[in-house]
Amino acid sequence: MVLLALVLAACGGATSTATTGASSTTTTTTATTSAPRSSTTTSTTSAAGAHWSSPTSLTKTQPLVDVSCPTTTFCVALDGGGNAYTFSGTAWSSAQSLTGGGPGPSSGKAYVSCVSPTFCLAIPSDTRVVSWNGSSWVNPATVTGAQRLQALACASATFCAAVDGVGDAFLYRGSGFAGSIGAWGGPTDSACVSPSFCVATEGGGFAMWNGSSWSQPQDEDPVGQLQSVSCTNPSFCVAGDSAGNVLAWNGSRWTAPQTVDPASAATSSGGNAVASTSCVSTAFCVLVDTSGRAIVYNGAAWSAPEVLGHGNALTSVSCASSTFCIATDGAGNAYQYH
Repeated sequence: MVLLALVLAACGGATSTATTGASSTTTTTTATTSAPRSSTTTSTTSAAGAHWSSPTSLTKTQPLVDVSCPTTTFCVALDGGGNAYTFSGTAWSSAQSLTGGGPGPSSGKAYVSCVSPTFCLAIPSDTRVVSWNGSSWVNPATVTGAQRLQALACASATFCAAVDGVGDAFLYRGSGFAGSIGAWGGPTDSACVSPSFCVATEGGGFAMWNGSSWSQPQDEDPVGQLQSVSCTNPSFCVAGDSAGNVLAWNGSRWTAPQTVDPASAATSSGGNAVASTSCVSTAFCVLVDTSGRAIVYNGAAWSAPEVLGHGNALTSVSCASSTFCIATDGAGNAYQYH
């Protein structure tokens, strides 16, 4: 813990905003939104001094699987059936189908990345891509040659990277995806902060993009399987693994795994599996785990794990600032940190 705190404190960091782009077909799909549902206000106090709200149910039939919040007044959450829900800062929309009524992802996992309230990219099924233009979801297309996309990360409206199940990366540069680059195994998560710096987690190692090629994954975590990664700049990233550990990147190396999410009643040994990580600076990160707990980093230390709602497995978290995050769970609920 001390080593991680020293690494985090030593790294300067400017917040990076995720962004995405869509492919080039001409078909346009316009989503309709019914009356929004207000977010609950009942909350519990976290160790960081802010609050997690009680759960707001977005769907009772699907798990929520990914969320992206580029600002405090705009978020997109996806469910396992290929539907999107948008957040206005005060309320959530109802479900908007991104698959035209077709099936969602075969794996039950969908991906979304937003750079602003007027631009997002979503992968609502295995290789299908659709974009958000500020009012509707448009330009559905298929990423040619991809085999079940498993990670999506964008640094700007003209640079995104999607990686498939065999580790091939497909790059978006403002007018659709082209690929493939790589072939180093299926990723679990990825993060991009510029066209010349991305990180992908795979097994116990990291693959890194330098603007022209991906490195082969270097094994950095002998304890657990890496599950998530978040970066704010090329000198600061935090990753979480399946044993409740975090690793930090300082621009040249990764720290050794350090436990921040120790065993609970849900785990007989080791720690809780980290499901998702979101950092906005070197002084603020949040991770959520599959035991329904959230942990906040304040620049000096990680908080004690806090159970959200009824303790359903948490699936994703996205923060727009140190006083605003959204977390989602497998029971279709969203939680606001504010």
